[in-house]
Amino acid sequence: MYKFPIIFFCFLLLLGSHINAQDTLTFLNGSVVIGKVTDSNVMNTKIDVSKKNKVKSKSFESSDIFDVRYSTGEIDTLYEINEEKEYLLTPLEMHYFILGEQDARKFYKPKFNALGGVVVGGIFGYLLSDGAYVAAVPLVYTIASGVSPVKITKTESRSSEVLAQQAYQEGFIKVARIKKSFHALAGSAVGTFLGVLIANETK
Repeated sequence: MYKFPIIFFCFLLLLGSHINAQDTLTFLNGSVVIGKVTDSNVMNTKIDVSKKNKVKSKSFESSDIFDVRYSTGEIDTLYEINEEKEYLLTPLEMHYFILGEQDARKFYKPKFNALGGVVVGGIFGYLLSDGAYVAAVPLVYTIASGVSPVKITKTESRSSEVLAQQAYQEGFIKVARIKKSFHALAGSAVGTFLGVLIANETK
């Protein structure tokens, strides 16, 4: 007597998994787009993305995509070595490079660069408030922060083998330096402004 309800329940599970099954585009910069791929060729890849009960079709250049992971489990690697675009890493190395980019974007927090920028910018903004050089304070601090060493944040999701890969480290450092520079510029700009403001009020 329970045969029909069990069959019906299994049907609903299969239907739900089919509806929710989505494809994933992983880009060379580490970003990810999830949706339903409608077309993929050497030139462009099209994907339907659902957001707030609305479906929007998006098209990307296939050369910017590392791979397409279909809901069926199939993986289509679009990346190829291209000397003209300076894509010199092998597919496996690029895979590690992207993992590094993704981890740096998610886990690397350059808070001290922002805080240091406020302090350094405030001091030099105050001291140089009467000169034209004050405008260069954020730039100099940002450059110095950008070239300073990057400590790779160890995450529980990566094995020591992955962390030891040079391509992974290069991807991590690339994104980490960008984040450091952004925080350094924002912090030093705010600090310099406050330093100049205080100098004008007190001198």
